[in-house]
Amino acid sequence: MSRAERRIPPAPGIGASVRAALGDLYDNSFRFLGANLLLGIVLLIVAFLAIGTPLALVGLIVAVPFAAGLMAMATQLVRNEHCDFSDFTAELGRPWRSLLIGAVQLLIGFVLVFDIVLGGGLSGALGAFLSVSALYGLLVWWLYAVALWPLLLDPLRAGEPTRRLLRLALVIVVARPIRLLLLGLLLGALLGVSTVAVAPLVTVSVALAWLVAARWVLPFADALEGRQPVDVEPHDAWAPGQVPRG
Repeated sequence: MSRAERRIPPAPGIGASVRAALGDLYDNSFRFLGANLLLGIVLLIVAFLAIGTPLALVGLIVAVPFAAGLMAMATQLVRNEHCDFSDFTAELGRPWRSLLIGAVQLLIGFVLVFDIVLGGGLSGALGAFLSVSALYGLLVWWLYAVALWPLLLDPLRAGEPTRRLLRLALVIVVARPIRLLLLGLLLGALLGVSTVAVAPLVTVSVALAWLVAARWVLPFADALEGRQPVDVEPHDAWAPGQVPRG
């Protein structure tokens, strides 16, 4: 093991992050169900009005601040063991950074999906190369998004330059690619199944996915930067007068 590898701190356990997120969702179900429902309604409207047309991309961009507001609730809960619906609405009131970054990411994702479809329609090695390359790019795109959005909405990093957070997300992807891959596949499967079933997507699944991502990404990012880590178990008892970590 190299000296550089020894300096990389261990990532939080995915199982612990999932258990913590389930506890978060149970204890704050009313708040998260309301925010998830609003996001779900927006997604249903997009699907009804624009599915299969270029307007679907525009509709998804409009939905970005709602998804970011839900992530803001998740990161507030991780940091402060408490969140309010105002954390969701506050992000809707200042959506410009989320809209810009979300639009760029969605456009890249749209191009990658188009390349996969295009490659599938081409015969020979060229089509296979295009499809496989785009599929790999789409996977990296998703893992980067999983690492980035908790950082963008982290209240402890609210004053940090966006460029620094973009770099930090890339460091997370490079530092723990296998662990992040497992997390990304888990969240992708959760959201994929929920999209087919519709009802979970509208009610709870996005909130749960965002909570799991925040519970995994923020402690690891803190450890990489030498910050005091966030406990991934949110219900530990503290001694009287003790300040909760994170």
